[in-house]
Amino acid sequence: MKPDENLPVPVLPSLDSFELEGTPDGEIITFKLAGDGSVGWSARFVQMPFLRGTDGAVHISGSCILQIDLTSVDSNQLSEIPGQPIRITPDGNASTVAEVLSYPSSDSVAQSFVGTRSRTPEVTVDTSIDIRMITVAITDELHPPAAAR
Repeated sequence: MKPDENLPVPVLPSLDSFELEGTPDGEIITFKLAGDGSVGWSARFVQMPFLRGTDGAVHISGSCILQIDLTSVDSNQLSEIPGQPIRITPDGNASTVAEVLSYPSSDSVAQSFVGTRSRTPEVTVDTSIDIRMITVAITDELHPPAAAR
């Protein structure tokens, strides 16, 4: 390689969509991916949600906040307003989830924050390589898993 040549920019998998679906057990958030390459993820409860690379708190409704980070992904095409999150608010107070905010990716990390109505939600993450999606199921004491009923 010559000193004045630039390396090709790697193409990252893209986050094509994310959806919130109510179920009899609670809610499921589905992140649908496209393209080649591996996508990493982490999910953890946080007391004070901060957007990556900033010192400003994320303002989200809920008693408990779940932070979901997807790494090595480009999600910038999802947002209609650059830099602004996509906000999903379920209808009615019967849902486990109060609000979801999904931010455009920054340095190949896309962050989403989920505010729950319960202080003790249960979270299950499932990945599917074949159909390129990550699902996050959220239940609480108001919506116990169907097997426990």
